[in-house]
Formats: sequence, C-alpha cells, structure tokens
Amino acid sequence: MLLTPVHASSNLNQKPLLIANKTQPMTATQIFNKAVNAWALDLYQDLARVRNLHDKNFVFFTPNLLASFSMLYAGAPERLQGIMEQALHMGELKQNAWHDNFKVWSEGIRTRSQLLKEGKPIFHFQQVQMLASHVHTPLTEKAANSLSHYKCENTSFLKAAEVGPFINNRVEEVTEGIIKDLITQDDLTSDLVLMASAALFKGQWEYPFDKQENSVETFTNSDGSQVKVEMMNQEVDNLKMAFDATDSYDISLLELPFHGQISLLLMKPNSWMKIKAKDQLQKFMTTETIQELLNSFDKRFDTASALTVGIPKLDLKEKVDVLAELEHTSLAQAIKAADFNGSLVNGGDVVKTPKLVSEVHFTMDEEGAKVAGASYSPTYFESCDPEFKLNEPFGFAIIDHNTQTILSMGQVLKLEGLSK
Repeated sequence: MLLTPVHASSNLNQKPLLIANKTQPMTATQIFNKAVNAWALDLYQDLARVRNLHDKNFVFFTPNLLASFSMLYAGAPERLQGIMEQALHMGELKQNAWHDNFKVWSEGIRTRSQLLKEGKPIFHFQQVQMLASHVHTPLTEKAANSLSHYKCENTSFLKAAEVGPFINNRVEEVTEGIIKDLITQDDLTSDLVLMASAALFKGQWEYPFDKQENSVETFTNSDGSQVKVEMMNQEVDNLKMAFDATDSYDISLLELPFHGQISLLLMKPNSWMKIKAKDQLQKFMTTETIQELLNSFDKRFDTASALTVGIPKLDLKEKVDVLAELEHTSLAQAIKAADFNGSLVNGGDVVKTPKLVSEVHFTMDEEGAKVAGASYSPTYFESCDPEFKLNEPFGFAIIDHNTQTILSMGQVLKLEGLSK
C-alpha cells in the first residue's frame, strides 16, 4: 500500500505535550529538556562534520556524556562557565539550577525503569557518577558543593594507580560487563582529579522480531561499496511513520517503540535525491527540525498498516577523545585552554583538562536495543516507504516520550558486512 505524508492537520488522538503554551513561561524542567536536545543535536552536527569526510559511523549516549560535560561545568573557571552555559543551552538554568535539573532528569528515567509490566521492568536504565581526587589536591568548596548534586561515588587516593580499579570496576558493573578497562594507566598521574560517568539502557521492542524471518541482504554504504548484512524482517500494522522533505533532504521516519514510552526513531534518507544520504541526514538533524518533530509527534506520525520492515542487526562500538574529535569547536578549545586552578581545585600551578574520553556500545537485535556509555575527564597539574528497509545509510535516535528528550543519537554510513 502507499503511504502519504502526515501533516499537522491530522486528527490523530494526541497525548498531552510536555512543552509550555506559547502564552505561558516554560518551567525549569521544560527548559532543561529542550537544552538536552539542543546540545545533543549540536553534538550530532559537530561529529557529522568530522565523520562524514571519511564515511564513518558514530554514536553517543546522552546521559553519561552530558553528565561529564556538566561536572566539568561545575568546576570550570568563570570565563569557561559562560562558554559552557551557551554550548549547553542552559538559558536561565545557571549553576545549581542546571545540576538540580540534571539529577531530576536522570533519576526520573531510572525511577520509571523500575515500574513493572507483567512482573518485569518496562525497560532498564541505570547511571552513576564517580569522582577520584588526590589527597593533596583538594576541591574548592564551590566545586564540591556543585558536584554534590551528582551524588558522585568518591574516593581519595595517595597513589594514582589506585584510581584505575576504582573507576573501571564500577563502570564494568554499571554497564553489566559491556565496557571494561575504560581508563588506561597513561591517564593516571599524581595530583589528579578524575570525574567519570557510566550509564546503561536496555529496551525491549513492543513488537519483537522473529529470528526465523531474518535474511541476508545487501547494504549499500555511503561510499558506494556494498556488503552483505543480516536483516531483521517483520510485517506489522501498528508502527508509526512520518515524512519530511525540503530542497535539502527527503526523509522517511519510522518509530520502533520499546516498552515504557521510549522508542527508537529511524531516519532514512530517500536515495532518489541527488543529495547524498549523509548530507541529507546532516541537514535534517537540526535543533529546529527535531524539536518541532518532538513537539508535534502525534500530529506528524501516522500508523501504517501492512508495513514491511527490514532493519539490520547492529553492533556499534567506539572509544574517542571527544575534545580531540571536536577540536574545531570553540567549546573544546576553551575547555582544553582553561586553567581549573582555583575553580575546581586549590593548587599552586596551572591545572588543565586535556581530554574527555567517551566509550559507547550500541547493539540492536531481535529482542530490542541496548546502549552502554561511559566517559571521564582527567584534570591535573600540567607537567604535560510502504516498505521501510534500511539497506542504505541511516540515522537513529532513542527518544524518551515522557520527557521528550534524546537519550542517544548516531548514524550508520558504513557496515562491515557478514564474515565469510
């Protein structure tokens, strides 16, 4: 059957939106939720500028990575704080108001994950923040007060070698063994302050795939090469689709719902356009476009019947220094240039944060999707269609309908294919 675009005038049953009426001021929660999305989409754009040049995939996990940036903000000197407030789209939520709202957001998702359906959690989410500091490198009182909002698991140490096991063991526990050995010995020096975050999300499809329906099919990468991939297939009547098109992109969107008001949103650029898929995705993934989509989700999406869905199984892994990856941005440059002495710690020398390392594992199979993320930043004294088949590049995002925020984003431009 043919599907037609759904316009804003659609008379679908609407859920109450969590955005403020234009005549009413937004609440702190609404400001924070929109800031999360704006930051995530800025990050998507910054990463796409780098990765698209080499036809590379990427994925990030909002809860842990935003926590790392927010904890850096807690200890940032005044000039850097101003830059980070703009980059994080804080609006009125300066200082403790930002930290409080991050805690409410993260704890709210965790609390919802404990709700039961037929005796089982509707989805799984857990997160932890960690702080390790040398006994002779005291935090400033202001930084300690700000970081207290994150309920960091703290440790003080005499030897830098003690930090690795403390962080790595906890990260491995929170991510249920998915991320191991996050921190290497090279990052551990004396006079160190290390802030870290780890989080895990596991969602089960409302409409799981049957492994017996899987097929081996051809996926065309963004560089034109083709590989064989394992495709998960199903025909279902209850999935929602939408369309969006301009002169720069023509995108088909499919929602794959998890239990618990969270879903995976898949964005498929239509290949008939002369514009490359990766460029269409970059044009589409903007704050204005995605926020409007979330604000009017039920108006924009329509339920498709007899829809044939084909989704490749995914296993994406990456570990990068985010500040190095984003070295072209003013935010990364400002963080690396900032002196944290007097704002984060009280010391006698220049205190630098040279990196922010993020590791993410994203998997998608017949039962659901799982994303594990962990990140850390060491700071130390400077001594140094009717058918929706994803067989071409696509973008994806995990969205929380309850808060209307983005939990994870990424793109797939190139797959390795099945081993022969």
